[in-house]
Parts: sequence; structure tokens; C-alpha cells
Amino acid sequence: MTKVTRWRFGPRQTSAILWAIDEPKAVVQIVHGMIEHIERYDAFARFLNQAGYAVVGHDHVGHGKTARKQEEYGVFPDDWHALIEDVRGLQDEIKMSYPDVPLIIMGHSMGSYITRLYLAEYGTEVKAGILMGTGQEPLVKTWAGIGLVHLLTGIYGPLYRSKWVEAMSTGSFNKHFAPTKTSADWLTRDEEEVEQYLTNPHHQFRPTLSMYKALFTFANYAAQTTWINRIPKDLPLLVISGEADPVGACGRGVKRFYDQFLKAGASQVRLTLYPEARHEILNEWNKEEVMQDIVTWLNGVVEP
Repeated sequence: MTKVTRWRFGPRQTSAILWAIDEPKAVVQIVHGMIEHIERYDAFARFLNQAGYAVVGHDHVGHGKTARKQEEYGVFPDDWHALIEDVRGLQDEIKMSYPDVPLIIMGHSMGSYITRLYLAEYGTEVKAGILMGTGQEPLVKTWAGIGLVHLLTGIYGPLYRSKWVEAMSTGSFNKHFAPTKTSADWLTRDEEEVEQYLTNPHHQFRPTLSMYKALFTFANYAAQTTWINRIPKDLPLLVISGEADPVGACGRGVKRFYDQFLKAGASQVRLTLYPEARHEILNEWNKEEVMQDIVTWLNGVVEP
């Protein structure tokens, strides 16, 4: 039976949630994406519970229940590394409850870039990793994004919410699916899921320049050979995305990362792309297939 526990941890009083079961064979730590929150993964967490896995995650700073008032949404610390440390901080907390249980980390979208940087620094601390909805942008593009945000920050300050930057980044993803019905059609083909996303009070904000600076930095560093080479080569890693996901350049960016990691010497990385699926494969028409594929892979890692 699932037991749900919520608490706050760390210097930013980060909001965390644990979907606990008795005697789990592993703990899956989820690192969520941009402009969402951890409790969107409730159905997936309970699916993993049924398969024998405990699940834990947190709301990033500026997101979900970590943001205590409306003006805090979409605001990131000056130091982007604080988000990596929040991931590590939660890991330290959960290890106190499950000291002898393997930990597997899974990052989605922005969370996948955070997870890639986390694995480069702390990859020996986990049993395996899952990267969902990731990508591999050309460095010239992410450097340009960082430069633009730096320029605008000098003019307007880090808390400025720029429609222009939004239109150039996440706002451009919908163009792949024109004509569209909503601003979030790129997330999934499931119109009900899109509607739930758009009406959720935790998603009603435009990111600040501080958040875009961190986002572009995550994507830039995660794509650099220096960081990719630091990820343990023998770490079991599942790279999983929709083939129509614009974040992954409709599969091309995902394959670029996969190929680069193989070139770096990775020995246990697997790539899965789902035809026609968009960005949020856990909310897609074929989500049951995706969830079962993840459980099958997890079982292969935990019970070889």
C-alpha cells in the first residue's frame, strides 16, 4: 500500500514528497521539468509502487509548493548549481530512511539536464539513471541564449519576465504542430492532459530572466563533452523520449546526446524513441506502454 509523506528540507525549504511502500527493491528519485510540479507524477509513482519501487521527488525552487507566494514562481537563485544541490540534498535525506536500498534518478525535460549535470558530479552515488524528454542543442545556440539573458538582465534585472525570451524558447515549440488549439499542444496529443496542464494553478506563471539563465546554462553545460565525459561510463542509463518532441529536435537532439555518450565510452546506455509521441510521454496516449517499459528496464537493472 502506498503511503504519501510531504515535508520540507534544505536551505531553501524545498518541498518534497515520498510515495512509500514496504520493503522497496529500489527508490526512484524524480527531477521534474520546467513550469510543472512533482505531484503531476502521482499516477506514475503509484504505478512504480505497484512494481515494487518507492518514489521520491521535490518541487524545484520557484515551482509548486516550494514557492510560497505567487511572485516566487519562476524565480531561480543566482547560482544555478543550487538546483543540483537540492537534488543531492533530497538524496541524502532519503538515504537516511532507505540506507541499504539502491537509488535510481530520473529527470524529465529541464530536469533531465539537471540530472545529467548531477550524474557528472555524483553519478557514483546512484544505481542507474533515466533521462526523459532531453535534448542536445548546439552550443552556439545555448551560448547565444545565455548572452541574450545576460544583456536583458543588465537592463531589466533578474526578476524581469520577458515575453520575448519566452517566445524564443518554449514558445517556439508549438510551431511544430500548427495549426494548434492551445499554447501547450506540444506537450502531448492527449487534449485532456493539455487542458489539465493549462488550468493547474502551479503552472500560471512566466519564468523570470533568472530562470531562463539557469535553463540555458543547464542545456549548455549538459551538452559539453567535458560534462558528458564525467558521467560514469558503466552507469546503466535509459534515454527515453517522444519522436515528435521538439525539445529533443524530434529525436535528432536525443540521438546526438546518445551518440556522444557512446563515443565517450558508455557501455550500458539504451535509447528509446516513441513514434508520434510528443514531449510528455508519461501523459501521452501510449503512457501505459511507456510506464511498463520503464519498469521492465528498472527490473533489469535492479534484478539482473
